[in-house]
Amino acid sequence: MVTRLYDKKDIKIFILFILNNLNRPMKYEDINDTIMQDGIVGGLDFADCFADLIDAGNIQEIRDEDTLYYELTLQGRQVVESLQNDIPKSVRAQGLKSAFRLLDFKERGSEISAKYSLRDDGKYDLCCSIIDEKQLSLEIKLIVESSNQLELMMHNFDDRPEVMYRGIVALLTGDMEYLLND
Repeated sequence: MVTRLYDKKDIKIFILFILNNLNRPMKYEDINDTIMQDGIVGGLDFADCFADLIDAGNIQEIRDEDTLYYELTLQGRQVVESLQNDIPKSVRAQGLKSAFRLLDFKERGSEISAKYSLRDDGKYDLCCSIIDEKQLSLEIKLIVESSNQLELMMHNFDDRPEVMYRGIVALLTGDMEYLLND
């Protein structure tokens, strides 16, 4: 089961830990997705703590043309190196594993598709797919009962395909630990 961090100090250390290990400038959206994907940190907590880390000089903004990136400062690296052991090793390991998987998914330039068609019986056929490097890596077809359910499924697949992929793989491999984490 994933441990959720509630203490702001722990959340800040976790954010610094992940950024330190990824060791690259990143867009806010990518940092947000990386930190929050396993439920270790909640959305409002992330936003508050991230802003605090910028204000404290642990994270700096870098502008490249029209894009804003963030990276650790030397001070941020020193802070995380001295405090990272305050976060349980299992939380750090899970966070890093997920962070690298998410970034790999995004950097591959995966094509995400969720399409549907209306059936004669009033239900919907939904087809979700992921294409990596011009090769189909996931295709799932479902019959969906209602338009509300269809909209929710399409939104979730489009918004977090890497989580959907991991969940499907976990179901098919019987990874009960992953399934019980939420």
